[in-house]
Amino acid sequence: MKTLSLIDIADNVALRLRQNIEGTPSEEDLNNAIEDVSKMFSIIGQIITDEEKEKVKAALSAKLVINMDTGIMIVDRNTYKPWLSYRKAEIEEYYWERYKEYLLSDKRWEDNVVSALDRVGDETLDLLGNPMDQNNWKRKGLILGDIQSGKTSTYLALINKAADAGYKLIILLSGTLEALRKQTHKMTSSQKKHFMLVNPKSQLFDKTTLAKIENAWRGFPHTASAGAQKSFKK
Repeated sequence: MKTLSLIDIADNVALRLRQNIEGTPSEEDLNNAIEDVSKMFSIIGQIITDEEKEKVKAALSAKLVINMDTGIMIVDRNTYKPWLSYRKAEIEEYYWERYKEYLLSDKRWEDNVVSALDRVGDETLDLLGNPMDQNNWKRKGLILGDIQSGKTSTYLALINKAADAGYKLIILLSGTLEALRKQTHKMTSSQKKHFMLVNPKSQLFDKTTLAKIENAWRGFPHTASAGAQKSFKK
């Protein structure tokens, strides 16, 4: 039996969209079409992996005009203080503009998809606290997304926008070290060099060290000085 290529899968997904959708398909339409094609091929013993689904979605999103679903927000209006619109003009979007250019030029994303990501990034950033506010404040939030819903690109957009707005420390809690190793292994040599330049090993610290730093920052020097493991347990 012939092994499916990503082109075969993408062609079938595109055909599914043309048959079932009138007008511009949404991101949900694209996800549904990918799942339908996956089920269809599974009947004949051809299994499409999650990684292949993600690659097909990225490829078709770049080629087709897709309306990106921006989701919904649940906000506590008693604690939410809008601030971004007042500071937008003064913020130099150094990091976001470079990430935006990467998506458009290297990843070949459509303009409307990047524009939607830009809008969602601003809306999410506005839900955070203003890093330039001199008063004490605390904000907590949770973003949920389905598989292939664009979580990675969304949090990368938010990180870049937060850095532009003035956030000095941004901690990304990712998967296991093995998952990171596999991701790095897939990079080209030039990408690896750039990655190591931007993220040198000297900046790497584990969760116990993070706990020690946090306890020191919170004003608990007696806990921090007890060691990384005891800080983490506290």
